[in-house]
Amino acid sequence: MTATREGETEQPVTLTPNNGVYSLTLDASDYLISATVDIEWAGSGTETDPYIINSVGQMNILSARAAAGNTFEDKYFVLRADLTYNKETENNFTPIKKFSGIFDGEGHTISGINVSTSGDYYNGLFAELYAGTVKNLTLKNSTFSGANAAGAIAGNIAASPYMTASKVSITNCFVDADVLVSASAESIAGAGGIVGNIGDGITMYVTGNVSKAKVSATAKRAYAGGVVGYKGTNRNGRVYDNLYLGDASYLTSTSTATGEESGITKTGAIFGEMLSQYGETHSNFYTAEGFTINNKNEALAYVYDGVYTSATTPRTYNYTAGAGKEARNGFITAYDNNLLKYDGKFYSRYQKGDANGDGVVNITDYVTIVNKIHDSVSGSINHFAADANGDGVINITDAVKVVNTIHDKD
Repeated sequence: MTATREGETEQPVTLTPNNGVYSLTLDASDYLISATVDIEWAGSGTETDPYIINSVGQMNILSARAAAGNTFEDKYFVLRADLTYNKETENNFTPIKKFSGIFDGEGHTISGINVSTSGDYYNGLFAELYAGTVKNLTLKNSTFSGANAAGAIAGNIAASPYMTASKVSITNCFVDADVLVSASAESIAGAGGIVGNIGDGITMYVTGNVSKAKVSATAKRAYAGGVVGYKGTNRNGRVYDNLYLGDASYLTSTSTATGEESGITKTGAIFGEMLSQYGETHSNFYTAEGFTINNKNEALAYVYDGVYTSATTPRTYNYTAGAGKEARNGFITAYDNNLLKYDGKFYSRYQKGDANGDGVVNITDYVTIVNKIHDSVSGSINHFAADANGDGVINITDAVKVVNTIHDKD
């Protein structure tokens, strides 16, 4: 880029980025021309013509305008490129506040964010989701520390005081093992691999997500969860089809209570704490032993290869092409409330061979399989578990495998 004055030699103009605002400077000894320019998003923010984010600078504009009070209610954003921040720079990003729009990552990755807060109440890529949606996004190599509630995708989701109908969803997001999330406070802290705190009085969905995040919480009452740090008595909360693939050592909670003070520490693969069973919470699995189970609908999964064809239509988190988007598969496929598929493997609540789903493999499962072969099953049957050898069909070889399992000959 150059600038000229009539009859004089062209002079170079430099373009210097600074958090999404670019400075134009003409380097000449006898005059200086400078200006600041926002590199605006393409699009108009509608569903069919969304705002397009292609750069770190454009992501920072979203953050800056949210900090200035814009909630982007019902505005649509799409991420059209992987974004990499310089993680060596502390506080290289400002968490997006009170977001009420729709942010579609379109399968892209954001990495290198490093945010350490001390005065803010919430921390995450999105500090708060009010009536917002975040979907189809991957986070890697990032750190979110400090604040009362911290989550890699969102620190807090809660009802907006400005809107009559608030609905929040986080779906089809992946948080890798090199993402560190920590919450710290005097009284209560909640940290989660996906979301730190779920408030009351809001219809919300946390569905189809995969987390490997390392999570810690420190306070008098400290809660750390692989997916959700703390969920209160929300009657409209829906947390299902989520998978935590981290080790039990990835989650820690530390109480700062002293003397006669009452301290609480809880860690859970899915929930650090869940105060009630209200809402829809099922099909949440983890793969490492040693976790506290805070909800009857989260379970240690048996992991299998093989094939399976569901008799019913599975829940998928796929998204189709349109407006320049690629068609992609979601991370999770949920066949029922007891079976998820991720990255070519099946995650089941039930062991192979446990055809009647009672939690053990014994002679009754052999009988169930034989009856299934002869179409005379009188009770329920878990079809995935009944296919004991994982070849996609239920036949006599599965009955034989169950017998061998009972006699420990497998």
